[in-house]
Amino acid sequence: MGSFRGHALPGIFFFIMGIWWSIKIILKYNCKKQKRTFYLGSKALFHRIEILEGIIVLGMALTGLIFYNHTHGRDMLDIFVHQLLVLVIVLTGLVAFLEFLLRSNVLLELLRASLILLQGSWFWQIAFVLYPLGGHPSWDLLDHDNVFFLTICFCWHYAVNLVIIGVIYAFTTWLVKSRLKRLCPSDVGLLKNAEREQESEDEM
Repeated sequence: MGSFRGHALPGIFFFIMGIWWSIKIILKYNCKKQKRTFYLGSKALFHRIEILEGIIVLGMALTGLIFYNHTHGRDMLDIFVHQLLVLVIVLTGLVAFLEFLLRSNVLLELLRASLILLQGSWFWQIAFVLYPLGGHPSWDLLDHDNVFFLTICFCWHYAVNLVIIGVIYAFTTWLVKSRLKRLCPSDVGLLKNAEREQESEDEM
């Protein structure tokens, strides 16, 4: 991981995962609000995806342990940016645990998605701080002013990620409502039958 690419690639993975979870959570919420189930497609596929997501959450918990022990003998700024990442990873694990206890809580699910997005964008920030691309001056890893600046950057990263989730929410809500308006009465009847089938499956 001691390179720009070694931090940028996990950043891309976490960011894509955060976008995926945001879309899925908001789509699920909007469809429940509209009392529609067409977003699920195949219930078996949906459960397989949730199992895969659970495995990914466990993997993320292990990254917290790795990053906690990743900073020994490093410069002050290097330690600081990784400590912020460990903080986000620990918070993500805590939220995932609370999510396990409080099922179907959309706020907890969105909080987890926002923290995953934050991990992704912060990995990119670490890459640019520790391994600047050619031509850019290196950061002074012992300067306290850089620590203060990166603290502000961290807050801005989270704010921008919340804006991204807000945009996803607005777009997904519009998409679900516009899709429902275009459905003809026969499609609505089919949806009601699908809802009844799902309710009978849930009762089993």
